[in-house]
Amino acid sequence: MKKLLSLLLSLSMLASMAVIPAKAEETVMPLNASRIDSEKLPSGNLIYLGTASANVKEEDAVYSFPIYREGDLSEEASVTIHSLDLTAIYGEDYIILDDNAEKTGDGVSILERYATAETDTDETSDNISE
Repeated sequence: MKKLLSLLLSLSMLASMAVIPAKAEETVMPLNASRIDSEKLPSGNLIYLGTASANVKEEDAVYSFPIYREGDLSEEASVTIHSLDLTAIYGEDYIILDDNAEKTGDGVSILERYATAETDTDETSDNISE
């Protein structure tokens, strides 16, 4: 009985010492992107992807690409992205994350513009209350 108990304690000590590697923090790898020269753009408002095509390695990685908006930025616009499964299947091989901000015509992200507006509003309200 003592030998069995001793063996179980030894095994439990060995099992508790096992180091399980933690998953490394994912780094976002930007895909090659290019902005179209303003002289080459058609007149009017448009939204376009900064990457026309990409070849990516099959690994656990996060890839990003910008969405550019040109023209009149004073009005609201929205973007809907659809993917077409060829050799990879959505949900199994890849997912689309939309938690990053897309770029506006002047290169300032929508989140940066919102944060600036919030800061300006806070400073204005502080000055008014004084």
